[in-house]
Amino acid sequence: MIARRPPGLLRDRTHLARTAFALGAALLASLLGVAAWWVDGSGGSVRTSVASAASGRVRVEATVEKVNAAANSLDLRVWALPEGDLADDADSSPSEDLTVTLSGLTDADLRFPAHRRISAQMVTVELAAGDVTAYPFDRYATRVYVAAAAGGEPVPVGVALDGSDPLFRLGGTTAGTDHDVQLDLTLHRTRGSTAMALLMVAVMWALALAVAAAAWVIIRRRSGLVWPAMGWMAATLFALAAFRNTAPGGPPMGCLLDYAAFLWAEAIVAASLVAVVWRGVAIDLPPPSTPVPPDPAPPASAPPPASAPPDPPASTLPDPPASGAEPPATPIPPHTPSPRSTPPEPRPLL
Repeated sequence: MIARRPPGLLRDRTHLARTAFALGAALLASLLGVAAWWVDGSGGSVRTSVASAASGRVRVEATVEKVNAAANSLDLRVWALPEGDLADDADSSPSEDLTVTLSGLTDADLRFPAHRRISAQMVTVELAAGDVTAYPFDRYATRVYVAAAAGGEPVPVGVALDGSDPLFRLGGTTAGTDHDVQLDLTLHRTRGSTAMALLMVAVMWALALAVAAAAWVIIRRRSGLVWPAMGWMAATLFALAAFRNTAPGGPPMGCLLDYAAFLWAEAIVAASLVAVVWRGVAIDLPPPSTPVPPDPAPPASAPPPASAPPDPPASTLPDPPASGAEPPATPIPPHTPSPRSTPPEPRPLL
């Protein structure tokens, strides 16, 4: 005979297998997330080669600090590092008055006096192409010119541009000469910010459909005003607005995210709440009470109804004879002579 395993042991093994599968799936998802961050974690960079010059050169290191898509601009932090004959041996300060020119919205002529320590400066650059309303699939492009002069004379310049904005990835190409460098930059959303925006779309639709399903059940069952359910629906209505404002980068109202999910979710939740309240009031509100009309009075010409004669008392009624027995004889009363039939008494003779 084949020994059967106890059912409790089978249930324990099934539970352990499911738990192990869930933990393995969570671990795999975490590893995939780490791999995606490793691939997409860098903000990108654009670099140019600088020709060797015995008289000296200037190396410009710039970093994209922040991309302001709503304002259609980006902020650059610029360092100008003189090399060769243009730098002092003591502290790498410029040996001559140094000027670095960038094409930007603000004053892009960065001046560094001779024999003074160089500090970083901020430059705002305009984005030439791109539309923030396409969030989270918006892309931008711009062109930046970089040139340098020492003592009023152009000098060779090299540019190293890195991206540090966690929401955008930087790319581009370079062109121009050693004394005038042209950078064609492209910016697009990172995979992490795009995935977060798509997840928000799915969550908004899920919450809206959940509220609509609950409203349909309440109305179908004629449950009336269910206050906990209505409170949850109202809280969801306002929570969606707060949840939308947490979108990466703070996109303005009217972008693709709003038309794809947010506006629809708000409309569905609001309509569901109004439908539940409307139907609940119709069910729970009692109908108005109508007065009962009085009975009509009888006409004056009609005679009063005749009353039935009263029943004789039960004591005067004879008992019915028993079945099969003769009725009792009626007693005959004794004869009493009438006073008129009695003969008159004789009168005495005189």
